Amino acid sequence: MKISTRTPRMIITIILVTLTCAVLVTGGNIRGNQGLNKSAAEQRGQEQRVRSKVSKRGFLAGARENEKRLTPRILNPKQAKANGPDPKQAKGSKKEARSPPGSKYGLQPDCFQDDPSRFNLCLDLASKAGSYQSWMEGAFAARDRWQKVILGDTFPKMNSAGSIALKLQARPGLIATTLPPFIDDLYVAIMDGDIVGSHILAQGGPTLAKTNSAGRFLPISGRLILQSSYLAELQVQNALPNLFAHEIGHVLGFGTLFQANGLHSGDPSDSKYIGPYGLAEWRTLGCTGNLPIETDYGEGTAGGHWDEACLDKELMTGIDDDGQEYLSRLTIAAMMDLGYVVNMNMADPFTLDQLSDAQCAVYCPEATGKFSVEAMSTSETYPPAQPTDAFSVEAVSTSETNPPTDSERDAILSVAAAVLQENRMNAPLSLPDDYVYIAGDVVTVYTIDSNGHIHGTTVTWNEVQPYLESSVVVV
Repeated sequence: MKISTRTPRMIITIILVTLTCAVLVTGGNIRGNQGLNKSAAEQRGQEQRVRSKVSKRGFLAGARENEKRLTPRILNPKQAKANGPDPKQAKGSKKEARSPPGSKYGLQPDCFQDDPSRFNLCLDLASKAGSYQSWMEGAFAARDRWQKVILGDTFPKMNSAGSIALKLQARPGLIATTLPPFIDDLYVAIMDGDIVGSHILAQGGPTLAKTNSAGRFLPISGRLILQSSYLAELQVQNALPNLFAHEIGHVLGFGTLFQANGLHSGDPSDSKYIGPYGLAEWRTLGCTGNLPIETDYGEGTAGGHWDEACLDKELMTGIDDDGQEYLSRLTIAAMMDLGYVVNMNMADPFTLDQLSDAQCAVYCPEATGKFSVEAMSTSETYPPAQPTDAFSVEAVSTSETNPPTDSERDAILSVAAAVLQENRMNAPLSLPDDYVYIAGDVVTVYTIDSNGHIHGTTVTWNEVQPYLESSVVVV
């Protein structure tokens, strides 16, 4: 009975306590949220102020300030891993990035497929972290883009096991993780690492080549090393797919193997591309002059790309302007000139409207594009051939790019000299007679200007001779 007489009081007490706690908790949460909201607002304001300072241009300029030394220091992923994980990559990233279906870290599944009916581009991906990273997705996009363009087999299956694998595996930076048991048709190693040098984003190029049954000198392997400290910003700007596509183009031989296959004289001052299929496409486009190779921007960019002022947003010009780059029939035709079987239907639309009507007038008087490509803050570098009202500031859109200054170009050539010298020092002592090691002959170095435009500078061994004495590589 005592229990029954006290039960209502206990129930009332419990209800009152529960209501009191609920009010206190709710009030506490409201007050706490108000404080958090205020803190978040202050934090957002602070972040906004930081973002206004750390813009695309400022971030990269800041990164350059941290790269005072111009002496290159190149670490391959295995050596970098031995030195510990990259704190910039590790910070705040507890979860490992997941690879897309059918893709993974290291050799991709199609590296183990021998299919003579198609062109196979084998990617070997490595990172300082030793695991799959999200930046690798850009490499898959570039691979898929090129595999839709190039169709046919370039070489029969080449066994890479045995002496070749051992000789290349022992050379730092040539292999990302390991060679597949055979190569069909092109092996490309892509990795991130530390390249110390002013505003250097990446470097790479073809490493091994041979002459096929049609007499064309084509690559069988290549590599690309990315500057780890720039990867996050390049991802934010979505610049990696074009960077990978552009570099794979060079690994395939665009610019790097033109001279070896009789498509260009190799003289940086010579603007004439002489490949028959490329010239035919230039005529089909409607142009009656020469298809122009770049002759500006000094050593490297000249001779290895389409002319920037004329073709502007074509993928294989020397400058990535704003992320919109077109893989045109001209570049695909150049691949045909190199000896590849291609699919012209995979070209991006590219018309006379995409050629500057004045800056391209010497090469294509029929060009109709109402724009100019500013090489500097003044128009002295590319004066109109026939000045018209179309070149007033109000009438024409411009894409301002800052070519490297003399000191920046010296830094680029110093890096290129160091890379080529290192590659020559690491050359395999002997290879089968039909294999040619070319990693010490040509390299493409990627930099970024103050406006955030990426420059690709393709440099040959002859061009870096004056920079060899001061170049030191620490591995």
